[in-house]
Amino acid sequence: TIRLDVSSADDPQALLLKALNAADIDDAVVRLIYRLRADQLVQIDTSALQTALAIAHTYSIHPELVSQLAHPRLPELGVGNTIAPVEALAAYLDNHPHLSDLKNDMLQAAQALLTADAEPWSSSDPSPLGNVSEAGASGEFATAPWDEEPIPEPTESQLRLL
Repeated sequence: TIRLDVSSADDPQALLLKALNAADIDDAVVRLIYRLRADQLVQIDTSALQTALAIAHTYSIHPELVSQLAHPRLPELGVGNTIAPVEALAAYLDNHPHLSDLKNDMLQAAQALLTADAEPWSSSDPSPLGNVSEAGASGEFATAPWDEEPIPEPTESQLRLL
């Protein structure tokens, strides 16, 4: 059995052929097990490996893919690292070049949302309708600025649940 990890090699095919040439495989039963990344699959010429293994009595080739989940996509955001939200956003934006023209605006908006001194997004009036107030203790509504007549409380229709 020949085991190789070529996942970190620039030329995995050359490394595999070099290992096969160095091994004594004449008339042997050979099992070639090698680990590689998914993006390296196109670099492996299986027919060249079979030609190199032709001198063996019998052989089998077993490629194994290295899991990409083991490597964090953003190392600075890896397990066990704590990072401020603005720094995490900056790291995300650094790794997405299509967002580079929005980076400064997004970081400023994020900083404004995280600070207590941020300017409010709306006017100083909390009610979106202006001077409309809720019903008082008597059940009557205050007048709306667009209508001088008070809004009557509906008394004729009641909903009864059975």
